[in-house]
Amino acid sequence: MSSETQNPQTPGAGQGSSLGLPPDLLERVPSVPWPEPPAGIGYERLEESHAEAVNSLFRKVFQVNRSLEQYQWKFWDNPAGPPIGMFALDQSSGAALSANIGLRKKLRLLGEDQQALLVCESATDPKARSGGRLYRSITNGTALMAAEEGVRFAYGGQSTDAAIKIGQRWFWYQVIFQLEIWEKRLSLGPALRTRFGTVGGMLSRATDWMARSRKPADFGKFQIRPVETIGADFDRLWTEYRDRYDLVFCRDAATLRWRYQDCPLYRHHFLVAWQNQQPVGYLVWRQWEPYATRLATVMDLWDGSDPELSRALLEAMVFHAVAARCEFMHFGAKAGTAGAEAVGQIAGFKPSTRERPDRVIATPMPLPVWHRERDFEMIRASLDGERWYYTQGDCDFLD
Repeated sequence: MSSETQNPQTPGAGQGSSLGLPPDLLERVPSVPWPEPPAGIGYERLEESHAEAVNSLFRKVFQVNRSLEQYQWKFWDNPAGPPIGMFALDQSSGAALSANIGLRKKLRLLGEDQQALLVCESATDPKARSGGRLYRSITNGTALMAAEEGVRFAYGGQSTDAAIKIGQRWFWYQVIFQLEIWEKRLSLGPALRTRFGTVGGMLSRATDWMARSRKPADFGKFQIRPVETIGADFDRLWTEYRDRYDLVFCRDAATLRWRYQDCPLYRHHFLVAWQNQQPVGYLVWRQWEPYATRLATVMDLWDGSDPELSRALLEAMVFHAVAARCEFMHFGAKAGTAGAEAVGQIAGFKPSTRERPDRVIATPMPLPVWHRERDFEMIRASLDGERWYYTQGDCDFLD
């Protein structure tokens, strides 16, 4: 068996000492070899010129009609920088056989600007020979390239059972926390249509009209209104709140514009809370129909850890989502946050029975040498879910 197809080995006494890892991290930091391709296959670093080949592989494997424009937005327009990825190429035909792509993510980690990798897309041609070996090898290659560029860890959200199993077995991923999905019914439409058919649809239009005619609730000391321009106020809020958390992904204005306003797939709305004529927080929500139901989903909630502000923003979103004729509202809340405290206080919200928790996995990068105790502290923080601030928009979330 070739070296690249063996399981990543737990560093033993000799290897651990060469890595310079303290005892509590010996079994948590992966050590993987540089992949060597089999005969007739080339391993290449992902470049922008490979867009057509890699996107064609994605379309073939997942049977989706993703445009090159969407691919460009997702991977190459990102203000954090270009993606990091590797793909396996059939040298005779030039076809991409397997690809692993990570989105570069800027973050604040223990008060310092750092980089992480959102491992959000992998695809392997089902007809490719030794497809599992190819996938494993290029994924290790992606991790090693990211490590060389100073990326601290890789992570993924909305993790399936299969992804968790493979990630743990091959790449040392661990489930570090989960978001509980809270749901609020905003319309009687789905229930009335299910029970009464066309007549139910007519009834729901009347009941929904009455709900939309209600005035917004009192948001206490905050004034909350929608905005269209993402400018300097958002940079200020990012700088003001970012070091309240040990680990938080970048939310500057450039990132927010790219992530939400420029997204070619879904419509996103920004609600900003003001106090004493100054912006003090915001909420981003998505209006979409993932399963024939008009859904409003909280994508980001930047509240400075203030439960009162969080509650005001969530209540304002309820009003705006009803006005937009959404039928349900979802919020993935992380335990211990202001948002989790606030959502439990708002009438009508309850844990969803239809949406499973959003599980987040992470693994450190396989660097060969560690030089500072500070590096070890960053590894520990990246693997401790209680130290993360995270919302569902921090993942690519079906983009």
